[in-house]
Amino acid sequence: LTNNSTDNDIGNVYRTTAIRFDRDFRFQWTFDISGGVGSGGGADGFSLQWTTANTANGGSASGVGLIENPSTRNGLKFLTHTNNFLAWYKAGTYQTDANGSPLWRVKDGYFDQTVYYWLDYDHDNAKAYLFSSLTNTKPATPAVILNNFSFDATNYYIGFGAANGTDNAYHALKAMKLSFAPVSPIVNEFDYPSFTNPVVSSLTAVSTEGIDQ
Repeated sequence: LTNNSTDNDIGNVYRTTAIRFDRDFRFQWTFDISGGVGSGGGADGFSLQWTTANTANGGSASGVGLIENPSTRNGLKFLTHTNNFLAWYKAGTYQTDANGSPLWRVKDGYFDQTVYYWLDYDHDNAKAYLFSSLTNTKPATPAVILNNFSFDATNYYIGFGAANGTDNAYHALKAMKLSFAPVSPIVNEFDYPSFTNPVVSSLTAVSTEGIDQ
């Protein structure tokens, strides 16, 4: 999606067909961020999004290719340059926990090697379970649970974006797989980090800069 020699590089890729996601599904992907140039490494990160158009590039640098407007039903930013955290946008609006804090930190060891991700969506309970690992074995427990994660009857394209600023890295989507199968609620889910009561802030009032690692 990006290379490590072009400033402000942006890349986006989408599934060719828009479909409805208002049903249980399982999505898995493999991603590699490597060859960092500049301070901090990992610049700047990637995004996973469900949007109504498949021809547009998203934001550069910390925008990591996400189309930040209401047409993007759900968007997840994996910010991997100094901030190292997951940011969730719902219909263009940033979601945070009751303390205004990010709930999942992208691990420092997730650079310069292949990382495996899984997202399971439970439509009836409006929950998404995110898993990650450095091996192709899905963990038994999620890294984070996103409550009030939902879809309507609109057809959406699922896609990825990535971007560099003036610090650069390769961002490579190596594989992805979408399947529709029942997703059962996680037992004892309150043992895991979650957006239990999301607090909604305006996009214009939220900045991801300067957040401590």
